[in-house]
Amino acid sequence: MHRRTSLMALFTGAAAVLTGRRTAAALAGKMHRAVFDLTAEAPERWDAALRNVENLRLAFGPEHVEARVVVHGKAYPLLQKTNTAMGERLRALQEGGVRLCLCRNTMRRFNVTQESLFPFVETVDAAVAELVRQQEAGFAYLKVGV
Repeated sequence: MHRRTSLMALFTGAAAVLTGRRTAAALAGKMHRAVFDLTAEAPERWDAALRNVENLRLAFGPEHVEARVVVHGKAYPLLQKTNTAMGERLRALQEGGVRLCLCRNTMRRFNVTQESLFPFVETVDAAVAELVRQQEAGFAYLKVGV
């Protein structure tokens, strides 16, 4: 009886390993899509939010991640040229395929001009509309930097 239990445990363990490998192989070509909603005004929260984006890309591989960061409200200074502390990090993310978007309603509310933004920043008509559009397109919604 003991030998039979040991053999069953061995086969169950082997099956789990093989299934895990097959699952990993099946997911290898999958594209993971996420839209990050960022409204935090504190720079330490921006750092945490960007780490979430970077960690997603590390976990799945940048070639398997399509990500957008939608910035609105008091988080808008993150994307301004005067934010030299984050400039290179943002540029690296954008060059790696992450789209960085700022809400035009936020721009009007806080008198932000296109010229004051990093040149790689995209603008969207309304953050809430963009977040809905991305979710409807199959992107996972992630609220970050809260």
